[in-house]
Amino acid sequence: MTLNCFKICAAGLLSLWSGIASAQATRSRLEEDVTRGGGIYHSYEFTEIEDTKAPKGYKPFYISHYGRHGSRYHYTYDYLGSLDKSLHHADSLNNLTPDGKLLLAQVDSILAEHKDMLGNLTHKGQQEIKMLSRRMSERFPDVFNNKQRNLIDAYSSVVRRCVVSMAVSASELLRCNPTLDVNFNSDDIVYKYINVGHHTRECKSYYMPLMNEQLNRIDWSGVSARIFIDPSSAMGTSFSHAEDLWTYWAICQCMDTVNIDILKYYTMDQLLSHWQIKSGYWYLMNVRSDVF
Repeated sequence: MTLNCFKICAAGLLSLWSGIASAQATRSRLEEDVTRGGGIYHSYEFTEIEDTKAPKGYKPFYISHYGRHGSRYHYTYDYLGSLDKSLHHADSLNNLTPDGKLLLAQVDSILAEHKDMLGNLTHKGQQEIKMLSRRMSERFPDVFNNKQRNLIDAYSSVVRRCVVSMAVSASELLRCNPTLDVNFNSDDIVYKYINVGHHTRECKSYYMPLMNEQLNRIDWSGVSARIFIDPSSAMGTSFSHAEDLWTYWAICQCMDTVNIDILKYYTMDQLLSHWQIKSGYWYLMNVRSDVF
């Protein structure tokens, strides 16, 4: 999967703070908000923040923001098909527990919502991008109220959800600051340098088997037992049931409609281990891809 992004450059700001994400996924962070276990599908968090004051004699004058698109639908049915088939097959054999029947209804609902929407930005995703731009404008008013430096350069990959994210971001900045002048850019030339997925195929072929090997070491039998009356007659393996279930659960927070209770099926230890392994995979995919 490529990581398609958009970029907003606003005349006006040098951000005076930087956040350093911890490579270690801790239990306390997961217990604080279980949706963080959704990894790359975890929705933006808008918590209270306080900017470090600029040194005496300095003030913000320019912003360069490089961000991912907002929450989206899954971009391929490959992520959604396996569990659906397993559940319907089990249902035809009367092999679903009450939780399994509930999960079947939830899975069908998620699939229905994805019809004709694969890869698109969700409504929640648009609201997230608006909030990001609004906070940017509110935190650095001097940047956007300078009539002599009012140019916004907005860049996006050619992927639709990213183009929409760029448009939503810029429109919210314009709503907050009507005197801004925006240039929009989205073409193959921009895509070549704004997209970070150029090593995706090589990285996946190397790292994904290692990730799946680690995930497969976890005992997932409890997940299957919660869903199927007789797990041994169900389609797929305990690992595939658990992994597919996670994929459905993780996308729920992006749609803000159906809500699967993941802790009904996963223990906190299992979710923590899954989160750590997946986080390691994405770190290697996007940070260490230079080795390829």
